[in-house]
Amino acid sequence: MRSGRVMILCLLILAQIDLYACAKMVRKGGCTPFLSKAPQVKRKKMKVNLKSGCTYLTGIKPSGSIHLGNYIGCLNPIINLEAKRNAHFEKGKTKKTVKIYKIILIADLHSLTSLDNLPTLRKNVVDSVNTILSLIIDMYVKKKKYIQVFINNVKLEHLLQLGKTNQLLKEEMFQQLTRGNTNRVCQFYSFLKNASGNESSYVKHNSDTSHTQNIPCSDTDTPFKIHLEKKNEQNERTKIKKKIKQKHYFSIFRQSDIAQHTSLYYLINSFTSVNMLNKHVHVKNVPKNKSVALLSYPNLMLADILLYKPDYLIVGVDQKKNAEVMKTISKKINSYFPHMISLPKIFPSKFYVQIMNLDGQQKMSKHSSDDLPANVKNAHNIIYLFDEKNIIEEKIKKSKTDNYNELIYAQPDRKEINNLINLFFFFYHYKMGGLPLHLSEPGRDVSPLTQLADKLFQTKQEQTKHNKCTSFSAASKDETNYNDHVTSSEKVYPQVAMDNKCEEEKLHPSRNNINPNINPQIGNQILSCYNNNYATFKYELSHLIYEHFLFPKYVYSVLQSDGGNLVNHVLREGRKCLSRRAAKTFKNFKKRLNI
Repeated sequence: MRSGRVMILCLLILAQIDLYACAKMVRKGGCTPFLSKAPQVKRKKMKVNLKSGCTYLTGIKPSGSIHLGNYIGCLNPIINLEAKRNAHFEKGKTKKTVKIYKIILIADLHSLTSLDNLPTLRKNVVDSVNTILSLIIDMYVKKKKYIQVFINNVKLEHLLQLGKTNQLLKEEMFQQLTRGNTNRVCQFYSFLKNASGNESSYVKHNSDTSHTQNIPCSDTDTPFKIHLEKKNEQNERTKIKKKIKQKHYFSIFRQSDIAQHTSLYYLINSFTSVNMLNKHVHVKNVPKNKSVALLSYPNLMLADILLYKPDYLIVGVDQKKNAEVMKTISKKINSYFPHMISLPKIFPSKFYVQIMNLDGQQKMSKHSSDDLPANVKNAHNIIYLFDEKNIIEEKIKKSKTDNYNELIYAQPDRKEINNLINLFFFFYHYKMGGLPLHLSEPGRDVSPLTQLADKLFQTKQEQTKHNKCTSFSAASKDETNYNDHVTSSEKVYPQVAMDNKCEEEKLHPSRNNINPNINPQIGNQILSCYNNNYATFKYELSHLIYEHFLFPKYVYSVLQSDGGNLVNHVLREGRKCLSRRAAKTFKNFKKRLNI
């Protein structure tokens, strides 16, 4: 009888739970808890793709001047990273300000793997910080209407009031260097010409006043000019309204200023075997004079990451092997102390591809495998950020290509030209993003290729579709498009895959310097405007590179004239900001190890 009552009571409780989907347990006056209907909570969809409060970490070795490989792989992703409004949700204003934390580590201890860097290490640190500050200021000047920048918890405007740098953010200087009102110059590109070949569409570039090759714009039609400027201002206002108010907190500091890096590095060495590090690629590639610092390079990287616990790690493709070693060490530590280490995710950049030297054989690096100095061995194969225009033109002109005379992307066994096209797509992407809105409006007398800029990158569905491609057709002589060689299919045929194993290896993206995020069909449509003319392509590529760094180059020259006062102030404040955080993390790590 008693069991029957219990069963009936259970059935009544289940019925009440089923009746009220949003049920919760409550107590009244310390009595037995009972079920009551909870008020339904309206869940608001987030309108921000990027999570507020995320921390991003990257590091750069001060072993020389910063080149395009450093910029595209590390500095550009972390500096220009911003929160964007999701188009799938309803339009509306968000009062909440998104906060993004960015840590840039000046890894001077990592550069000690080679003792040749010691005499110029202090100078290279100052040069690297000046370059990073100039790139941050360039980003801020372009996006200051919706982004606030803090460097080591100091607002950028207050920081630039030190010395001569306060003139950078004056409105007159901004107009002169970014819009070119005093000396307006036009530069025509093949991908901006219309179908008839007229040069009616142009790019106002940042301020190339020192070269007479460019064609100045005529300012005769004053009424049309005023009307065009008003329309551009209206378009700019609507563009700013779509952006999200956000604050970017940069932390720039020197690795050797915080002692916890080497302390944690020593503790990690205790869990690492020498045999595991000897098998690593970065050690095998060095034929002689291997140092212990080079051997335990991934251990110091792991210490850098664990001290600040970032959500995302921004590194180049060449650091994949070091990431594998860090995973192995982390698993070993977690086997002794469970759930002690959790590594961050690697940030997926659109241009997550290894930038090679201009010969297309080795990665763009300041070092050389031979005993010759790096500036003698690789000077003609490396493009530095602030090279002069004639130097960039000469280096690009002498860059290695091939004998096919076909400007086509994502072809097998053509890694030299694929590397140059990767550079072109990077600067083309930012050039098209900086175009005035009236040039990209539909119906204008501009090239239809301007509408392809947003379609250049593949979606995740398109990438998975290309990954499933297993059958390859024999290409005829007339076929010049990469997509004609590949036919995608959802079904997998093992026999076909075995027969075409060699062709699949030829199309390996990393071996052929192919960016898997780029749609080859759209990319080849953009390249078709050059009509396989290598000379025009190389000239316009060199001009795109030079234009991209015009304003940062000017800022860099002003910072250099400051005598290093601003750099010393930034590094001093960076040590104050992050030393407490690193000390707290290291203390917790020692507790887990019973030290």
